[in-house]
Amino acid sequence: MTNEQTTETPGLLRVALRTYPRASRGGHAQELAAIYAEATAGQGRIAAAGEALDVAGHGLRLRCGLGGGGRADEIVARAVPLAVTLTATQGVAYAVALAVMLLDAPEFAHLGTANQLVLVADAGATVVWLAVLGLLLAGRTGAARILGTLGTLAQLPVVLAALPGLDLGRADAVGGALLPSLFVWLLLLAAPRDILATVEPRDRRLMGGVALFALVPYALMLLVHYPHLMMLYVSFVWFLPVGAALALARRHSTVPAALGVAAVVGVLRFGLPELADLTSARTVAFAVLALAAVTLARRLDLRNRRRNPDRTPVGS
Repeated sequence: MTNEQTTETPGLLRVALRTYPRASRGGHAQELAAIYAEATAGQGRIAAAGEALDVAGHGLRLRCGLGGGGRADEIVARAVPLAVTLTATQGVAYAVALAVMLLDAPEFAHLGTANQLVLVADAGATVVWLAVLGLLLAGRTGAARILGTLGTLAQLPVVLAALPGLDLGRADAVGGALLPSLFVWLLLLAAPRDILATVEPRDRRLMGGVALFALVPYALMLLVHYPHLMMLYVSFVWFLPVGAALALARRHSTVPAALGVAAVVGVLRFGLPELADLTSARTVAFAVLALAAVTLARRLDLRNRRRNPDRTPVGS
């Protein structure tokens, strides 16, 4: 391989390398460029994009303290198909709503441009994640990552363009239409490709259970005529599996943790917007940032303890 191939970094790879921590980026950039050039030699743009996403995913795992082939990597890999299933199933309601409204043109026009954009973004994201789910079940992880990336990047400007025209419901637009896609997309990138490539029968059963659980709230809303009470239930029921996952985090089983990670989709879609309505969007944002800061500080503390274990005091 020539020096020109290893020193010139393609644009896609340069963007992917930005996900790496600064220290790792400097030490591995040339090696990754050589591997990337070898893997994409004679291939098309789709193959190059897939390889760049693999590099970005590895950098993202390093930033999150993953990539060691341990339990955390397995949890993330098992959570991905569950989270994709939950995102796609919850979004079916938006796709159905769009289809019904398109049959009644005056009603759809009455929504206004901003609400139309949000609804189309929701329905479009649902179609994308259903296709991603099919690709994951078929074992085509690279194609799933590419499609998830394209879908999320296409959804982002649509939702952002709609926000100024929304008098109310901006939290619902961001939470319902955007945050779940961003979260699942990051999970999809962060999951180790070798573990993610195989969806085992037990994972398929869990995916079926998650899909049914996602549809239960919609069924209850049709049967129980207490809209406010049911909205509270739909919004906050997703905190239960997340809390259970945190409570069982020290156990060796990865299933509760994977379910808890996947349930974050429901928290983002329903829980955070409802909290924003009950309090304020600023309060919710501050609470999320505070929780993220505490989690990051805890992780850094654990990492420092592993690198520099406490020395035995003199005379003990």
